[in-house]
Amino acid sequence: MNIICKLFERMDADNIAKSLGNMMISGVENVGRITAYRDLIIHQLNKNRTLLIFQDAVTSEKYSQTKSLITPFEKRIYDISLSSSDNQIDILTAFNTPEDKATFIVTLFGYVADISETLRNKAYRFYYYAIDTFDKLSKPYTLKELAKIDLDYVIDAVNRSSLDDFEKNRRLRFLSDATTYSDFLDFESYMIQLESSGVCRVLSGDKSCDEVFTKGNVSIISGYASEDKKKRELLLNAVMYAVNFCAERSASKHPMSIVLNNMDFMQDEVAKALMEYNFDIDCAVYILMEDISKYIEKNGNELLEKTKSFLVFTQGSENNALFWSAFFGSRDVQERSFSYTRRKGWNPFSRSLNSGGVVATPQKYNSTTVSFQKVNKPIYRPEIFRELRPEEVMCYLREPLLRRKSRI
Repeated sequence: MNIICKLFERMDADNIAKSLGNMMISGVENVGRITAYRDLIIHQLNKNRTLLIFQDAVTSEKYSQTKSLITPFEKRIYDISLSSSDNQIDILTAFNTPEDKATFIVTLFGYVADISETLRNKAYRFYYYAIDTFDKLSKPYTLKELAKIDLDYVIDAVNRSSLDDFEKNRRLRFLSDATTYSDFLDFESYMIQLESSGVCRVLSGDKSCDEVFTKGNVSIISGYASEDKKKRELLLNAVMYAVNFCAERSASKHPMSIVLNNMDFMQDEVAKALMEYNFDIDCAVYILMEDISKYIEKNGNELLEKTKSFLVFTQGSENNALFWSAFFGSRDVQERSFSYTRRKGWNPFSRSLNSGGVVATPQKYNSTTVSFQKVNKPIYRPEIFRELRPEEVMCYLREPLLRRKSRI
């Protein structure tokens, strides 16, 4: 990360993730921002860090840029996409317990429909009973296979399990209840939506998450070739949720970096949870965001509080320029002001007569008053952020405090 290290006056050390922390790169996608992004990716690969790149990849042009950037490392790349069947992963391997797996499935339901708390609890209980029973029977399963199970199938599995009689009867009473059958029709409809999106297929492969997210690997998670925004959101959020579970487990063995390219496609809560890992383990999150004011209007500014360093390129709107101007801070300056007064006065000694008398005559005169007052002004005016050249960038580091304009 030679460029970024120089911008922040940091040595290119292994602990750069701690030194610069979570980073935000904001601004229009110009030459400077693309150069910084390329430098960031190459640095992660050269350091043999696990690299996760989340992006919407709506156009083939954006996708090809990322792809060509990391082609020399193609043997370490997993391209998880709705358009490809080459790099499917078994998403359930990210979770260690039946409880976590059942919670994940219920979370997926929340991505495709508004679910009441009562229905959410019943869905969790159904899938927990199913998954726990399959585990006890040593029966393998994937997300795609769980999408096709029905009540009778789970009841039969419970009957064949080695559960004690009390637990077996408790599960059978729930599964055989008429209201459970009625609710299961809703669960089934949610699973159909998941299947039709292609997400179940992509996340039901034979590669475990530990295999994909291992040291030095690159995972590109995108919705490439799908113009359906909902499908792209679904895939990205599903993988984000799983990565949140396995990030600490993976990063404790080796360093990890996560690149979030386009936050509009991700659940804000999951992204913030991932950013917390920077404080505990060797994990850094890099956020690329063009419209900061739009994001804050939708989600608030908590994400910024978890970010330590910022690279701000040319801003595409006045609102964004105003935001960054305020963000970089202000200072009190002594401002001098002048007031000019023109008056007419009487000078009694302006003219003397020979008789010894004095005649007062009018005279004009001017007066100027100088005053000073303390005024709070931004350190960098908004127009500076609007008028940055493509190779110019504003750098901000929280601690130790650094604020300045630099060139890429």
